[in-house]
Amino acid sequence: MDKQSYVDLHIHSTCSDGTMTPEEICQRAAKRGVSLISICDHNCIDALPRLAAAAEKQGLCWIKGVELDCAFENRVYHILAYGFDEKDAVFASLVRENRRKLDRMSIDLLEKMEADDSRVSMADFLAYENDPARGGWPALNYFLDRGIARDFDGVMLLYGKYKCSYAKAGFVSVEEACRAIHQAGGFAVLAHPGYSIKGDRGQYVAQIRRLFTCDLDGIECIYPLHTSWQTQDASDFCRQRELLMTSGSDCHGEFQKTYAGGILDIGVNKTQLAQLHLGDISIEGEFTEE
Repeated sequence: MDKQSYVDLHIHSTCSDGTMTPEEICQRAAKRGVSLISICDHNCIDALPRLAAAAEKQGLCWIKGVELDCAFENRVYHILAYGFDEKDAVFASLVRENRRKLDRMSIDLLEKMEADDSRVSMADFLAYENDPARGGWPALNYFLDRGIARDFDGVMLLYGKYKCSYAKAGFVSVEEACRAIHQAGGFAVLAHPGYSIKGDRGQYVAQIRRLFTCDLDGIECIYPLHTSWQTQDASDFCRQRELLMTSGSDCHGEFQKTYAGGILDIGVNKTQLAQLHLGDISIEGEFTEE
């Protein structure tokens, strides 16, 4: 791999809510000409050992990654952690606790619904066998299979109706997440700001500035759902401050592959390593500076 190689630093596996195993991700990346990848599952680093073996088999380079749900100003933003020591006790504990809170959202929803919807039973859910290859998460697929909701949007409406929202889940703050990531030797990158930040162009840049008071290291500037100005403004913000610049597809395999008018597939951004600034993020595998 060299500076002209294609890069995708935001992919999800069956270890969280994607439809592809780490092995299948590496196979697809190689097939699509992507040489550097990162699996960033939601609050989960279980894919790392399998990624290392599968990437080596396919001749790929890889970066350790995870996507964390983080609270800031009563909203939840996604922070991508890269190049960390997964054995760091504080960081590993933070990831596990964040995952527990994410899963707890669904348990809270099921408990509330069981009280007033005869179709919902906690015992039935606990006996339900979810197939990770479908993507999504157990409660989502349970609601679909039991006919309680017709589609993804219908399930998300249930979380809102019963007040089991991301904002109320108690996720780690952006500031605390950055501190733990840095302690573990990693780097904290703001994921898909154009998707997460609502408002006009001025509000977009202003919110990025506020988020960077939390000691973030960079931005996922190139993203399939970004507009041209969202990409440009994020890139300018990073260049002016010598911050990290990354690119990711947010691919979940076949789960929500077409989303909000975009296609989320490995390598869809066609980003070369030379277009990015990864700084001191540790790259595993055969990498050259050519």
